Parts: sequence; structure tokens; C-alpha cells
Amino acid sequence: MLPPNLIEQFWQKVQVLLESDHCLKRDRSREALSRYRKLAEAKVGDMIYHQEARDVAATIAAAVKAGRLLQSDCMNCQYSMKIQWSDEDQVYIVTVPEFGDFAKTHGSTYEEAAKNGHEVLDLLIETYKAEGRPLPKPAMKEAALKV
Repeated sequence: MLPPNLIEQFWQKVQVLLESDHCLKRDRSREALSRYRKLAEAKVGDMIYHQEARDVAATIAAAVKAGRLLQSDCMNCQYSMKIQWSDEDQVYIVTVPEFGDFAKTHGSTYEEAAKNGHEVLDLLIETYKAEGRPLPKPAMKEAALKV
């Protein structure tokens, strides 16, 4: 694991590049960076720090300029989110099963966990689309209510 100060330096460099090279305003660059960072760290962990900051900034900027990273795709999607309390971590853990074992986030309250889960799901969908990868098939349950 990299020291926290090096991690923050990396993300600060990405933000500077977003604002200077890609002309994103400060509030938009911060929001986009926050969403991308949550996904990247949840998805690839330390591997994100093996990429060039310039490449990461270009990926984020392209998604924002295409109107994808800052819009919510998951509010109308059919993917599952599982939210469970963790006694060990003292937080709610969120998993998005259709996207594999690394699609996780957390929150100190149930509401925060659900919000973070939606953000991760948005970013997963965005990343899959940006990379040209097919989205996983949503898990479906049979109807629980009989009319």
C-alpha cells in the first residue's frame, strides 16, 4: 500500500490536469474525480497508481464530456445491491453481485451505504460502456407477489 500522502498527491495531480488540460471547472472536476476514484479504488485498488495521472485524467474528462460520468445510470437499471451490517468494520457493506467480488463500498449509515452503492454502480456502468465491454446480465428473481 502506498503512503496516504503519495495517494493524495496522485489524485491532486489528476485534478490539476482535469482543470488545466481538459478545461473542467473546479466543482465538476471534483465531483467527477470523486466518483471515478471510488470506483477505481474499489475495482483495482493500488493498481490505479501504476497508471499515469495524465491517462487517468483523460479517461475521466472523456466520460464527463460525453455526458456520462456525472449522470445517474443506475436509478433505472435492474442491478442488485446487497447492504449488510459488518460488526467487524462497524459499517454497512454494499456489494453489487453482478459485477463481481470487487464491486464493493460502504457507509456509516444505511442511507450513506445505499448512496455510495448507487455511485459505485453508476461508475461501473460508465466504465464498462467507456471500455466497450458488455454489461453483465442483471440477476432476476421470480415474482414474489401473486395477483
